[in-house]
Amino acid sequence: MTKFCALLLAAGDSTRFGKDKRFIGSPPLLERTLNTLYTSYQRIFLVHKDTDNLSNLNIDPEKVTLLAHNKDTDKSLGASIACGASHLLHSNLSPTFCAIYLADMPFISVSTINRLHQHCLDSNTLTGSSKCIIRPAYQGVQGHPVIFSHHFLSELSQLKACEGAKQVIKNFHNQSQELAVSDEGIAIDIDTPDIAAKLGLMQSDSA
Repeated sequence: MTKFCALLLAAGDSTRFGKDKRFIGSPPLLERTLNTLYTSYQRIFLVHKDTDNLSNLNIDPEKVTLLAHNKDTDKSLGASIACGASHLLHSNLSPTFCAIYLADMPFISVSTINRLHQHCLDSNTLTGSSKCIIRPAYQGVQGHPVIFSHHFLSELSQLKACEGAKQVIKNFHNQSQELAVSDEGIAIDIDTPDIAAKLGLMQSDSA
């Protein structure tokens, strides 16, 4: 059984950004985020729009499984999560934990990811059960990744017309834990061109 896999959500419309932010900069934003995950995961499931052309991105086919999501049926973040969770439920991978990431958050440090993983394993040892939801927080601000044990894949696969997995976390608050970290990257998402420019992500952007 695979201990950890990553579910990377990249099917958003970049409404607040004004254009498709996944491809800004060099390397493109989506590729930057993938590069962060390669160090910590052998299996990454990338949920993207079914109309995407990702041929210009440097995607490792040995690690990344592409999951095309038809946004005409449901454009919500929850539907993207459901797309990935449904695939995992019907695959033979059987991960113990699934970590959910957003494509516009490339600044999460590898050390933070490793610490979150270890916290999941330690929680399993202390409680005798791997059933948990772990979320990092920086100075009281919650961020990503949100790590779900495999027990919650069924609930995640049924999400629709909602904002992410908040309802699942709320329904299972007794199994939810918050881990304080010193990594601001867990709370930095690239929502606007101004944020991207301040972080140096627009300097090499020719789009």
